[in-house]
Amino acid sequence: MMGSHGAPSRRGFLKRGVLTAGVLGSAGLTLPELLRAEESGGTRRKGRLPSVIILWMRGGPSHIDTWDLKPEAPAEYRGEFRPIETTVPGITISEHLPKSAAIMHKWSIVRSLHHNDPGHSAGDQLMFTGYPTGPIPEENIHPSCGSIVSRQLG
Repeated sequence: MMGSHGAPSRRGFLKRGVLTAGVLGSAGLTLPELLRAEESGGTRRKGRLPSVIILWMRGGPSHIDTWDLKPEAPAEYRGEFRPIETTVPGITISEHLPKSAAIMHKWSIVRSLHHNDPGHSAGDQLMFTGYPTGPIPEENIHPSCGSIVSRQLG
């Protein structure tokens, strides 16, 4: 699906899947390493790729009320909801997410994101562009998530 400016629409973009820094990081790769490996392999994968949906819930419910309840923490640090078991042993999520719990074996939860700026917007920018807040350098520009997906899908 195409958007108003000839670019893929958000729905079309998400339908095709998203490859993010989290996916590369979980594989132990940086983008340059991935691209070098792809070039040296000489072949591209054909066929349908699995879909990836990023739940980037800016302004959404807190992690301690959804995915990371911390039931063993002191009352002043944990949320009010109780954890429920999922299809993955050892992973619990909020009682308000039973349908998510039923398909947790198909998910990857990334709990290791970190940046040194206390503001959420700075973290958003870093995750989606590869750049910290401030002026963007003119050289060595990191590709955006959309560019990575486009490259991977051919």
